[in-house]
Amino acid sequence: MKEIKEFFKGTSFPEQALFYYTRMLFEIFPKKIKVRNRDKLITGSEFDVVIIFNNVKKPYVLLLEYDGAGWHKDIEEDIEKNNLAVKLSYPFCRVREKACPKLKDERIYSIIRGSYSSRDYDDLNRCIVKAIDWIIAQLKSSNVLSKSEFRRLLIHSFEVKKSVDTLYDMEIISELIKNVVYHQKMQEIEYKKAQLIDTAKKNMEYFTSVRNWDEFADKNNLSKSHMYIYYFGSWSKALEVVGQKNIEEIKRKMAIEQGYETIDFVKSYATYKKYLEELNREDFMSARAIVKLFGSWNNFKKELGLDTYTYQESYSTNYLIELMLKYKDLFKNSSKWNKFAKENKLPNAHVYIRRFGSMDKAKEIAGISKQDRNTHKRWTTDELITVACQFKEHFTTMEKWGSFHKKMKTTNAQILIPFPSIYQKRFGGWENAKKIIFGER
Repeated sequence: MKEIKEFFKGTSFPEQALFYYTRMLFEIFPKKIKVRNRDKLITGSEFDVVIIFNNVKKPYVLLLEYDGAGWHKDIEEDIEKNNLAVKLSYPFCRVREKACPKLKDERIYSIIRGSYSSRDYDDLNRCIVKAIDWIIAQLKSSNVLSKSEFRRLLIHSFEVKKSVDTLYDMEIISELIKNVVYHQKMQEIEYKKAQLIDTAKKNMEYFTSVRNWDEFADKNNLSKSHMYIYYFGSWSKALEVVGQKNIEEIKRKMAIEQGYETIDFVKSYATYKKYLEELNREDFMSARAIVKLFGSWNNFKKELGLDTYTYQESYSTNYLIELMLKYKDLFKNSSKWNKFAKENKLPNAHVYIRRFGSMDKAKEIAGISKQDRNTHKRWTTDELITVACQFKEHFTTMEKWGSFHKKMKTTNAQILIPFPSIYQKRFGGWENAKKIIFGER
Protein backbone atom coordinates (compact mmCIF):
# COMPACT_ATOMS: atom_id res chain seq x y z
CA MET A 1 0.00 0.00 0.00
CA LYS A 2 2.89 2.34 0.71
CA GLU A 3 4.09 1.92 -2.87
CA ILE A 4 0.66 2.97 -4.18
CA LYS A 5 0.62 6.10 -1.99
CA GLU A 6 4.09 7.06 -3.18
CA PHE A 7 2.92 6.58 -6.78
CA PHE A 8 0.16 9.17 -6.43
CA LYS A 9 2.50 11.74 -4.89
CA GLY A 10 4.26 11.94 -8.24
CA THR A 11 1.26 12.03 -10.63
CA SER A 12 -0.19 15.26 -11.98
CA PHE A 13 -3.79 15.88 -12.95
CA PRO A 14 -2.94 16.59 -16.64
CA GLU A 15 -1.20 13.19 -16.83
CA GLN A 16 -4.24 11.50 -15.25
CA ALA A 17 -6.58 13.30 -17.65
CA LEU A 18 -4.53 12.23 -20.68
CA PHE A 19 -4.76 8.62 -19.51
CA TYR A 20 -8.49 8.91 -18.72
CA TYR A 21 -9.56 10.11 -22.17
CA THR A 22 -7.17 7.74 -23.96
CA ARG A 23 -8.73 4.88 -22.01
CA MET A 24 -12.19 6.17 -22.93
CA LEU A 25 -11.18 6.16 -26.60
CA PHE A 26 -10.46 2.43 -26.54
CA GLU A 27 -13.27 1.30 -24.23
CA ILE A 28 -15.08 -0.18 -27.23
CA PHE A 29 -12.26 -2.75 -27.61
CA PRO A 30 -11.77 -3.99 -24.00
CA LYS A 31 -10.14 -7.30 -24.97
CA LYS A 32 -8.17 -6.26 -28.03
CA ILE A 33 -6.59 -3.06 -26.64
CA LYS A 34 -5.20 -2.36 -23.17
CA VAL A 35 -4.41 1.16 -21.94
CA ARG A 36 -2.06 1.30 -18.94
CA ASN A 37 -0.89 4.21 -16.81
CA ARG A 38 2.83 4.67 -15.97
CA ASP A 39 3.60 1.19 -17.19
CA LYS A 40 7.13 -0.19 -17.53
CA LEU A 41 6.51 -3.90 -18.04
CA ILE A 42 6.42 -3.57 -21.82
CA THR A 43 9.22 -1.06 -22.35
CA GLY A 44 11.41 -1.51 -19.28
CA SER A 45 11.06 2.22 -18.58
CA GLU A 46 8.05 4.10 -17.23
CA PHE A 47 5.77 5.89 -19.72
CA ASP A 48 2.67 7.83 -18.65
CA VAL A 49 0.28 6.18 -21.11
CA VAL A 50 0.98 2.86 -22.83
CA ILE A 51 -1.50 1.51 -25.40
CA ILE A 52 -1.02 -2.21 -26.04
CA PHE A 53 -2.65 -3.98 -28.98
CA ASN A 54 -3.28 -7.69 -28.39
CA ASN A 55 -3.97 -10.43 -30.91
CA VAL A 56 -1.63 -9.01 -33.55
CA LYS A 57 1.25 -10.85 -35.23
CA LYS A 58 3.81 -8.17 -34.48
CA PRO A 59 3.67 -6.36 -31.10
CA TYR A 60 2.22 -2.89 -31.56
CA VAL A 61 2.43 -0.25 -28.85
CA LEU A 62 1.73 3.48 -28.74
CA LEU A 63 3.34 5.68 -26.07
CA LEU A 64 2.25 9.04 -24.65
CA GLU A 65 3.88 11.27 -22.06
CA TYR A 66 2.75 14.44 -20.32
CA ASP A 67 5.76 16.68 -19.62
CA GLY A 68 5.04 18.99 -16.71
CA ALA A 69 7.55 21.80 -16.19
CA GLY A 70 7.92 20.89 -12.51
CA TRP A 71 9.16 17.36 -13.25
CA HIS A 72 10.83 17.61 -16.64
CA LYS A 73 13.77 19.87 -15.87
CA ASP A 74 16.42 17.35 -16.91
CA ILE A 75 16.38 17.18 -20.70
CA GLU A 76 18.87 14.28 -20.71
CA GLU A 77 16.28 11.94 -19.20
CA ASP A 78 13.73 12.99 -21.82
CA ILE A 79 16.26 12.34 -24.59
CA GLU A 80 16.96 8.87 -23.16
CA LYS A 81 13.24 8.08 -23.19
CA ASN A 82 12.95 9.30 -26.79
CA ASN A 83 15.85 7.07 -27.81
CA LEU A 84 14.25 4.08 -26.09
CA ALA A 85 10.94 4.59 -27.92
CA VAL A 86 12.75 4.84 -31.26
CA LYS A 87 14.85 1.76 -30.48
CA LEU A 88 11.68 -0.23 -29.73
CA SER A 89 9.98 1.19 -32.86
CA TYR A 90 7.03 2.39 -30.76
CA PRO A 91 5.41 5.67 -31.94
CA PHE A 92 5.76 8.25 -29.18
CA CYS A 93 3.83 11.47 -28.51
CA ARG A 94 4.75 14.09 -25.91
CA VAL A 95 2.33 16.71 -24.58
CA ARG A 96 4.88 19.21 -23.30
CA GLU A 97 4.40 22.37 -21.26
CA LYS A 98 5.98 25.46 -22.78
CA ALA A 99 8.04 26.11 -19.64
CA CYS A 100 9.93 22.82 -20.09
CA PRO A 101 13.42 22.93 -21.63
CA LYS A 102 13.24 22.93 -25.44
CA LEU A 103 13.38 19.42 -26.85
CA LYS A 104 13.80 19.27 -30.61
CA ASP A 105 13.45 15.71 -31.87
CA GLU A 106 11.82 15.10 -35.25
CA ARG A 107 11.45 11.41 -34.41
CA ILE A 108 8.91 12.22 -31.68
CA TYR A 109 5.54 13.92 -32.13
CA SER A 110 5.22 16.91 -29.80
CA ILE A 111 2.17 18.88 -28.69
CA ILE A 112 3.08 22.10 -26.90
CA ARG A 113 0.79 23.28 -24.14
CA GLY A 114 0.99 27.02 -24.69
CA SER A 115 -0.29 28.29 -21.37
CA TYR A 116 1.99 28.56 -18.37
CA SER A 117 -1.01 28.26 -16.03
CA SER A 118 -1.75 24.76 -14.75
CA ARG A 119 -5.37 25.94 -14.30
CA ASP A 120 -5.91 26.66 -17.99
CA TYR A 121 -8.17 23.67 -18.60
CA ASP A 122 -9.25 24.81 -22.07
CA ASP A 123 -5.67 24.55 -23.31
CA LEU A 124 -5.30 21.14 -21.63
CA ASN A 125 -8.50 20.02 -23.40
CA ARG A 126 -7.04 21.18 -26.73
CA CYS A 127 -3.84 19.16 -26.15
CA ILE A 128 -5.76 16.00 -25.26
CA VAL A 129 -7.92 16.30 -28.39
CA LYS A 130 -4.77 16.74 -30.47
CA ALA A 131 -3.25 13.64 -28.81
CA ILE A 132 -6.36 11.64 -29.79
CA ASP A 133 -5.96 12.86 -33.38
CA TRP A 134 -2.33 11.64 -33.30
CA ILE A 135 -3.45 8.20 -32.09
CA ILE A 136 -6.02 7.94 -34.88
CA ALA A 137 -3.41 8.98 -37.48
CA GLN A 138 -0.99 6.31 -36.24
CA LEU A 139 -3.64 3.59 -36.41
CA LYS A 140 -4.77 4.67 -39.86
CA SER A 141 -1.29 3.98 -41.27
CA SER A 142 -0.54 0.86 -39.22
CA ASN A 143 -3.21 -1.62 -40.36
CA VAL A 144 -3.39 -2.95 -36.79
CA LEU A 145 -7.18 -2.66 -36.90
CA SER A 146 -9.41 -4.00 -39.63
CA LYS A 147 -11.25 -1.47 -41.81
CA SER A 148 -14.49 -1.98 -39.93
CA GLU A 149 -12.73 -1.72 -36.55
CA PHE A 150 -10.95 1.46 -37.56
CA ARG A 151 -14.19 3.01 -38.89
CA ARG A 152 -15.89 2.17 -35.61
CA LEU A 153 -13.01 3.71 -33.61
CA LEU A 154 -12.98 6.83 -35.79
CA ILE A 155 -16.69 7.46 -35.19
CA HIS A 156 -16.22 6.85 -31.46
CA SER A 157 -13.26 9.27 -31.37
CA PHE A 158 -15.55 12.13 -32.49
CA GLU A 159 -17.75 11.50 -29.46
CA VAL A 160 -14.76 11.26 -27.11
CA LYS A 161 -13.23 14.51 -28.38
CA LYS A 162 -16.55 16.32 -27.89
CA SER A 163 -16.70 15.06 -24.31
CA VAL A 164 -13.20 16.23 -23.30
CA ASP A 165 -13.81 18.61 -20.40
CA THR A 166 -11.07 18.22 -17.79
CA LEU A 167 -12.51 20.76 -15.34
CA TYR A 168 -15.96 19.17 -15.34
CA ASP A 169 -14.58 15.60 -15.15
CA MET A 170 -11.86 16.34 -12.57
CA GLU A 171 -13.44 14.45 -9.65
CA ILE A 172 -14.39 11.45 -11.81
CA ILE A 173 -10.90 11.29 -13.32
CA SER A 174 -9.12 11.36 -9.96
CA GLU A 175 -11.31 8.64 -8.45
CA LEU A 176 -11.20 6.34 -11.46
CA ILE A 177 -7.43 6.66 -11.86
CA LYS A 178 -6.88 5.60 -8.26
CA ASN A 179 -8.85 2.38 -8.76
CA VAL A 180 -7.26 1.58 -12.11
CA VAL A 181 -3.70 2.22 -10.98
CA TYR A 182 -4.16 0.30 -7.72
CA HIS A 183 -5.10 -2.88 -9.59
CA GLN A 184 -2.43 -2.22 -12.20
CA LYS A 185 0.26 -1.86 -9.54
CA MET A 186 -0.88 -5.05 -7.84
CA GLN A 187 -0.54 -6.86 -11.17
CA GLU A 188 2.96 -5.45 -11.65
CA ILE A 189 4.00 -6.62 -8.19
CA GLU A 190 2.68 -10.14 -8.85
CA TYR A 191 4.42 -10.14 -12.23
CA LYS A 192 7.72 -9.13 -10.62
CA LYS A 193 7.34 -11.81 -7.96
CA ALA A 194 6.74 -14.43 -10.65
CA GLN A 195 9.89 -13.26 -12.48
CA LEU A 196 11.98 -13.50 -9.32
CA ILE A 197 10.66 -16.98 -8.51
CA ASP A 198 11.33 -18.18 -12.06
CA THR A 199 14.91 -16.85 -11.95
CA ALA A 200 15.57 -18.51 -8.59
CA LYS A 201 14.13 -21.87 -9.66
CA LYS A 202 16.38 -21.93 -12.72
CA ASN A 203 19.42 -21.44 -10.47
CA MET A 204 18.46 -23.32 -7.30
CA GLU A 205 22.01 -24.51 -6.59
CA TYR A 206 23.01 -20.87 -6.01
CA PHE A 207 19.79 -19.76 -4.31
CA THR A 208 20.90 -20.67 -0.80
CA SER A 209 22.46 -17.91 1.27
CA VAL A 210 22.35 -14.18 0.61
CA ARG A 211 26.08 -14.13 -0.03
CA ASN A 212 26.05 -17.06 -2.48
CA TRP A 213 23.14 -15.64 -4.44
CA ASP A 214 24.52 -12.10 -4.60
CA GLU A 215 27.87 -13.34 -5.93
CA PHE A 216 26.10 -15.39 -8.61
CA ALA A 217 23.61 -12.62 -9.44
CA ASP A 218 26.40 -10.05 -9.75
CA LYS A 219 28.25 -12.21 -12.30
CA ASN A 220 25.10 -12.95 -14.31
CA ASN A 221 23.35 -9.57 -14.10
CA LEU A 222 20.37 -10.93 -12.14
CA SER A 223 18.25 -9.43 -9.36
CA LYS A 224 20.13 -9.57 -6.07
CA SER A 225 18.93 -10.65 -2.63
CA HIS A 226 17.58 -7.21 -1.65
CA MET A 227 14.92 -7.50 -4.37
CA TYR A 228 13.74 -10.85 -2.96
CA ILE A 229 13.70 -9.40 0.56
CA TYR A 230 11.74 -6.38 -0.68
CA TYR A 231 9.04 -8.41 -2.46
CA PHE A 232 8.78 -11.40 -0.09
CA GLY A 233 9.53 -9.78 3.28
CA SER A 234 12.66 -11.75 4.20
CA TRP A 235 15.26 -14.05 2.67
CA SER A 236 13.85 -17.02 4.61
CA LYS A 237 10.39 -16.36 3.17
CA ALA A 238 11.87 -16.12 -0.33
CA LEU A 239 13.52 -19.54 0.15
CA GLU A 240 10.16 -21.02 1.15
CA VAL A 241 8.23 -19.44 -1.72
CA VAL A 242 10.78 -20.60 -4.28
CA GLY A 243 10.55 -24.13 -2.86
CA GLN A 244 14.15 -24.53 -1.78
CA LYS A 245 14.77 -27.82 0.05
CA ASN A 246 16.86 -28.23 3.21
CA ILE A 247 15.86 -24.73 4.31
CA GLU A 248 16.82 -25.47 7.90
CA GLU A 249 20.36 -26.39 6.88
CA ILE A 250 20.64 -23.35 4.61
CA LYS A 251 19.47 -21.07 7.42
CA ARG A 252 22.08 -22.53 9.78
CA LYS A 253 24.83 -21.84 7.24
CA MET A 254 23.51 -18.31 6.76
CA ALA A 255 23.52 -17.73 10.52
CA ILE A 256 27.10 -19.02 10.85
CA GLU A 257 28.30 -16.80 7.98
CA GLN A 258 26.54 -13.86 9.61
CA GLY A 259 28.06 -14.75 12.98
CA TYR A 260 31.60 -14.71 11.60
CA GLU A 261 30.95 -11.42 9.84
CA THR A 262 29.68 -9.78 13.05
CA ILE A 263 31.73 -11.76 15.58
CA ASP A 264 32.68 -8.70 17.65
CA PHE A 265 29.12 -8.58 18.99
CA VAL A 266 28.26 -12.28 19.44
CA LYS A 267 29.42 -12.45 23.08
CA SER A 268 25.82 -12.21 24.39
CA TYR A 269 22.27 -12.41 23.05
CA ALA A 270 21.39 -8.94 24.37
CA THR A 271 24.51 -7.33 22.89
CA TYR A 272 23.88 -8.92 19.50
CA LYS A 273 20.19 -8.00 19.45
CA LYS A 274 20.99 -4.36 20.19
CA TYR A 275 23.75 -4.35 17.57
CA LEU A 276 21.42 -5.67 14.84
CA GLU A 277 18.82 -3.02 15.68
CA GLU A 278 21.45 -0.30 15.26
CA LEU A 279 22.95 -1.91 12.15
CA ASN A 280 19.59 -1.93 10.35
CA ARG A 281 20.45 -4.68 7.83
CA GLU A 282 17.40 -6.37 6.29
CA ASP A 283 19.45 -9.27 4.97
CA PHE A 284 20.64 -10.26 8.46
CA MET A 285 18.89 -12.89 10.56
CA SER A 286 17.52 -11.71 13.91
CA ALA A 287 19.01 -12.89 17.22
CA ARG A 288 15.69 -14.54 18.05
CA ALA A 289 15.69 -16.50 14.78
CA ILE A 290 19.25 -17.67 15.48
CA VAL A 291 18.26 -19.00 18.92
CA LYS A 292 15.32 -20.82 17.33
CA LEU A 293 17.71 -22.47 14.86
CA PHE A 294 20.40 -23.55 17.34
CA GLY A 295 18.33 -24.05 20.48
CA SER A 296 20.31 -21.55 22.57
CA TRP A 297 22.77 -18.69 22.21
CA ASN A 298 25.58 -20.80 23.66
CA ASN A 299 25.00 -23.46 21.00
CA PHE A 300 25.36 -20.77 18.35
CA LYS A 301 28.61 -19.55 19.92
CA LYS A 302 29.93 -23.13 19.94
CA GLU A 303 29.28 -23.37 16.19
CA LEU A 304 31.44 -20.27 15.77
CA GLY A 305 34.18 -21.73 17.92
CA LEU A 306 33.62 -19.20 20.69
CA ASP A 307 33.93 -19.90 24.41
CA THR A 308 30.66 -20.19 26.30
CA TYR A 309 32.11 -19.90 29.78
CA THR A 310 34.40 -17.51 31.64
CA TYR A 311 37.63 -17.15 29.73
CA GLN A 312 40.87 -18.17 31.43
CA GLU A 313 43.80 -16.21 30.01
CA SER A 314 46.55 -18.38 28.55
CA TYR A 315 48.00 -16.08 25.88
CA SER A 316 50.17 -13.07 26.60
CA THR A 317 49.24 -9.72 25.09
CA ASN A 318 52.58 -9.55 23.26
CA TYR A 319 51.97 -12.98 21.71
CA LEU A 320 48.52 -11.95 20.47
CA ILE A 321 49.93 -8.76 18.93
CA GLU A 322 52.75 -10.73 17.27
CA LEU A 323 50.19 -13.02 15.64
CA MET A 324 48.18 -10.06 14.39
CA LEU A 325 51.22 -8.47 12.80
CA LYS A 326 52.46 -11.76 11.35
CA TYR A 327 49.12 -12.63 9.73
CA LYS A 328 47.90 -9.09 9.13
CA ASP A 329 46.14 -9.83 5.83
CA LEU A 330 44.16 -12.70 7.33
CA PHE A 331 43.36 -10.70 10.44
CA LYS A 332 41.58 -8.02 8.43
CA ASN A 333 38.53 -10.28 8.19
CA SER A 334 37.27 -11.90 11.41
CA SER A 335 35.66 -14.88 9.68
CA LYS A 336 38.84 -15.64 7.70
CA TRP A 337 40.91 -15.35 10.86
CA ASN A 338 38.63 -17.73 12.78
CA LYS A 339 38.89 -20.32 10.02
CA PHE A 340 42.69 -19.96 9.90
CA ALA A 341 42.96 -20.03 13.71
CA LYS A 342 40.89 -23.20 13.93
CA GLU A 343 43.04 -24.98 11.32
CA ASN A 344 46.30 -23.93 13.01
CA LYS A 345 45.20 -24.12 16.66
CA LEU A 346 45.68 -20.41 17.24
CA PRO A 347 43.59 -18.06 19.41
CA ASN A 348 40.32 -17.18 17.68
CA ALA A 349 38.61 -13.81 17.44
CA HIS A 350 36.86 -14.28 20.77
CA VAL A 351 40.23 -14.33 22.54
CA TYR A 352 41.09 -10.95 21.01
CA ILE A 353 37.68 -9.54 21.93
CA ARG A 354 38.22 -10.55 25.57
CA ARG A 355 41.71 -9.09 25.63
CA PHE A 356 41.26 -5.85 23.66
CA GLY A 357 37.54 -5.15 24.09
CA SER A 358 36.60 -5.75 20.43
CA MET A 359 38.06 -7.02 17.18
CA ASP A 360 37.95 -3.48 15.85
CA LYS A 361 40.22 -2.31 18.68
CA ALA A 362 42.57 -5.25 18.12
CA LYS A 363 42.78 -4.46 14.40
CA GLU A 364 43.54 -0.84 15.23
CA ILE A 365 46.47 -1.98 17.39
CA ALA A 366 47.67 -4.15 14.50
CA GLY A 367 47.72 -1.05 12.27
CA ILE A 368 44.86 -2.19 10.03
CA SER A 369 43.07 0.81 8.48
CA LYS A 370 39.43 1.41 9.30
CA GLN A 371 38.44 0.71 5.69
CA ASP A 372 40.03 -2.75 5.93
CA ARG A 373 38.59 -3.75 9.29
CA ASN A 374 35.41 -5.33 7.94
CA THR A 375 33.35 -3.30 10.40
CA HIS A 376 29.89 -1.81 9.98
CA LYS A 377 29.41 1.93 10.30
CA ARG A 378 26.24 3.24 11.91
CA TRP A 379 25.05 5.79 9.37
CA THR A 380 23.02 8.86 10.31
CA THR A 381 20.38 10.11 7.86
CA ASP A 382 22.43 13.25 7.16
CA GLU A 383 25.51 11.14 6.37
CA LEU A 384 23.49 8.96 3.97
CA ILE A 385 22.21 12.03 2.13
CA THR A 386 25.69 13.59 1.97
CA VAL A 387 27.28 10.46 0.45
CA ALA A 388 24.43 10.02 -2.06
CA CYS A 389 24.78 13.64 -3.22
CA GLN A 390 28.56 13.34 -3.42
CA PHE A 391 28.32 10.35 -5.77
CA LYS A 392 24.99 11.13 -7.43
CA GLU A 393 26.08 9.65 -10.78
CA HIS A 394 26.14 6.19 -9.17
CA PHE A 395 22.89 6.66 -7.24
CA THR A 396 20.54 5.68 -10.08
CA THR A 397 19.61 2.06 -9.27
CA MET A 398 20.26 -0.23 -6.32
CA GLU A 399 22.34 -2.49 -8.56
CA LYS A 400 24.56 0.36 -9.74
CA TRP A 401 25.04 1.70 -6.19
CA GLY A 402 25.79 -1.84 -4.96
CA SER A 403 28.47 -2.25 -7.63
CA PHE A 404 29.94 1.13 -6.67
CA HIS A 405 29.98 0.10 -2.99
CA LYS A 406 31.74 -3.15 -3.87
CA LYS A 407 34.28 -1.35 -6.08
CA MET A 408 35.14 1.18 -3.37
CA LYS A 409 35.53 -1.59 -0.83
CA THR A 410 37.73 -3.86 -2.98
CA THR A 411 39.99 -1.04 -4.18
CA ASN A 412 40.79 -0.07 -0.58
CA ALA A 413 39.44 3.45 -1.10
CA GLN A 414 39.44 5.64 2.00
CA ILE A 415 35.79 6.62 1.48
CA LEU A 416 33.10 4.45 3.08
CA ILE A 417 30.00 3.80 0.97
CA PRO A 418 26.73 2.60 2.62
CA PHE A 419 24.98 -0.62 1.51
CA PRO A 420 22.03 -0.02 -0.87
CA SER A 421 19.72 -1.80 1.60
CA ILE A 422 20.46 0.86 4.24
CA TYR A 423 18.94 3.52 1.97
CA GLN A 424 16.02 1.25 1.13
CA LYS A 425 15.21 0.65 4.80
CA ARG A 426 15.88 4.19 6.04
CA PHE A 427 13.82 5.99 3.36
CA GLY A 428 11.11 3.40 2.75
CA GLY A 429 12.31 2.17 -0.64
CA TRP A 430 14.98 3.03 -3.20
CA GLU A 431 12.80 5.23 -5.41
CA ASN A 432 11.53 7.03 -2.33
CA ALA A 433 15.13 7.65 -1.25
CA LYS A 434 15.84 9.31 -4.61
CA LYS A 435 12.75 11.50 -4.23
CA ILE A 436 13.69 12.62 -0.72
CA ILE A 437 17.40 13.16 -1.43
CA PHE A 438 17.24 14.66 -4.93
CA GLY A 439 13.59 15.67 -5.26
CA GLU A 440 13.22 13.31 -8.21
CA ARG A 441 10.00 12.01 -9.63
